[in-house]
Amino acid sequence: MTSLSIWRKAKLRSWGRPITAGEMTDISAVIEFVRAQYADPNISVLELSRTYGICSRHLGRLFKRTTGKTFRCYLRDLRVCEAARLLTTSTYEIKMIASFVGYRDRSHFGEDFRFVTGYTPAEYRLRHRTQESVKTATLSH
Repeated sequence: MTSLSIWRKAKLRSWGRPITAGEMTDISAVIEFVRAQYADPNISVLELSRTYGICSRHLGRLFKRTTGKTFRCYLRDLRVCEAARLLTTSTYEIKMIASFVGYRDRSHFGEDFRFVTGYTPAEYRLRHRTQESVKTATLSH
C-alpha cells in the first residue's frame, strides 16, 4: 500500500467520524456569527478560525459537514438571499445593495447573484415588480 493511499484512507475515516459535542458547539457559534455578520466584506474562514481558535482547514471541513455547503457557498447564498429581499422591497441602487450585503465589487455580486438565482439583479428586480403588479391588479378586480 502506498503512502498516498494510506493518507486517503485516514482522511476518509476522519471525515466519516461523528462530530463531537464540542465541535458542534463551536460550529453552531460560527454559523450564528456568520448569519449575523454576513455583510462584513472581510469575513473569511481564516478570520473565523482565528476568532474561535479552530484550525482553518478543520473549520472548513466542519462547516461543510454541518451545513452541506462550503463556507464560501454558504456565505454567497446568505448574501444573495438578503440581496434578493432588498431588491424586491426597496428602491436602493443595485451597487448599494451589493455593498450592504458585503460585496466590494458589483461585478462579482452580479456573477454570484446570477449563479444562484439565474437572473441578474436588475432582471430579478424587474421580474419581481412585474409579478407584484400582476398580483395587485388581480386582487383589485
